[in-house]
Amino acid sequence: MTTATFERALRIFSLRRPFRPFIIELGTGERITVVNPDLVAMFGDMIAYMNTKGHHQLFDASSVNQLLDASG
Repeated sequence: MTTATFERALRIFSLRRPFRPFIIELGTGERITVVNPDLVAMFGDMIAYMNTKGHHQLFDASSVNQLLDASG
């Protein structure tokens, strides 16, 4: 996924009201469930994610396959 495409998708999912959790699926098949939009930040083409336990994960936009609604 390009940086611009990821940024647009992240904005769409993050700004839904009421907020609903969503999933970021990486090329490795790993799925990251975002339960709070404030836990994801973009720095250029790098994305920083912090889970609810305070663990950080960094990845780039090109490693993202898709964003999905967590409710199905």
